[in-house]
Amino acid sequence: MGRRLAHPAAPGADRGLSPLPDACGRDLLHLYRPPRRWPVCPAVSPSRPSEPPTQGAASAPPEAGTSRPARRAGPDAAQADTVTERLAQELLAAADQPRPQELLTRLEDLLFTCGVLPSVQRGLLGNLQALVLCGDGAALPTGASPHGRPTCACRAHGIWRCDHDRFYRDATATWGYDAYRDTYFFGHRYFQHCVVTPDHTLPVHVGRAPAHVTDFTMGPTSLDRFLKTCAAHALPVTVRAVVYDSGLDAHGISHFVQAKAITPVIALNPRRGEHPAPTGTATHVNEQGVPLCPAELPMRRHSLGAGGRRIYYNCPVKRPTRRGGRVHWVAHVTECPHQVLCQPQTQMGPVVYIRTTEDPRLYPPIPRDSAPFKQLMAARTGCERSNSFKKVASRLGERPCRSAPQFLVRLYLISLLEHAHAWLAEDRKQRDEHINDRARLRGAA
Repeated sequence: MGRRLAHPAAPGADRGLSPLPDACGRDLLHLYRPPRRWPVCPAVSPSRPSEPPTQGAASAPPEAGTSRPARRAGPDAAQADTVTERLAQELLAAADQPRPQELLTRLEDLLFTCGVLPSVQRGLLGNLQALVLCGDGAALPTGASPHGRPTCACRAHGIWRCDHDRFYRDATATWGYDAYRDTYFFGHRYFQHCVVTPDHTLPVHVGRAPAHVTDFTMGPTSLDRFLKTCAAHALPVTVRAVVYDSGLDAHGISHFVQAKAITPVIALNPRRGEHPAPTGTATHVNEQGVPLCPAELPMRRHSLGAGGRRIYYNCPVKRPTRRGGRVHWVAHVTECPHQVLCQPQTQMGPVVYIRTTEDPRLYPPIPRDSAPFKQLMAARTGCERSNSFKKVASRLGERPCRSAPQFLVRLYLISLLEHAHAWLAEDRKQRDEHINDRARLRGAA
């Protein structure tokens, strides 16, 4: 059971107790202040006002299972970019600092020693000099109650909500939003990076945070921890690309990944109320950042400039074709809404370019409409299968834990189990191949 709480002082401020989790995962101190729109206990100190809250006071936490209200346009996207850019600067500034000595560090070392390194020796991770990581997060509702356990006798007097101290079993759990199920939940959230191959999905790092923390911050933090863990174990790894869904589409994440010399492969998140600004010689662009021709048609992507800093687009009705072994440009005038060419004297015109360095989120190094991008995004579904194995097959989604250290330990033990399943599958494959070879030899004899 969690320690006793007291307010209005900060958690542990007057008793010398740490509000942060310790390395052994002991019960933690947490502050939960219920709203004051309920009857106030007569024993409450006079210094605590008993009047109803004024406008702007803290409201009650959302009930589990309720849907999220309609999202407002604009501020969410700008706030996400601000948060991720500030986080990217902090992670890059602390790139040379070692990992702190805590429970997560010990579990990372355990996963590497007992899972990742044996998989590397078996060749299950593929080419370590061109590693592709896929990341995804999931919600972890806790089995503890968000209301805690009262320490007073106010309920005997008919007062069901008061400002007295309460006991909380899961001290670090908070309220969060599960976008997949469109509901609020009370508990935690985890984010993992996996190496997805055609045969296996192998987790290489798992991070945990309270439910209110989003994938915007958990993704870069998990990637930074994985790179530091590789350095601590002297594992020569070069991450070629990271693959994320649209939940991590932010400017700060793109800048952080590219600063690590990693190619970002992130699905575009269509943000409401935000229209991309044209760059370079383009004057008008659509929601995906593609330049529009004078007839308001999306222009045809032609080529990538030297150094990858520019992307050139040409007239959408002028396309190359091959005739007699040579490339010819053909103008399909009937496809133009104006039924006339803007620049009939040119082969490709009009031609415009955009600057990719000004908005790497809209113009990634690998175009989103290309075959390599779609192939990498298809591989990211392996993370979702790993999430299903953790939450459904291993029953983490049934709220078996009531504290953050319990969830974290179980997440890493299940990740080790996924590596063991891959080893067993490879051993069985080799055994079957050996049996088939012996059968063929008998048949030939």
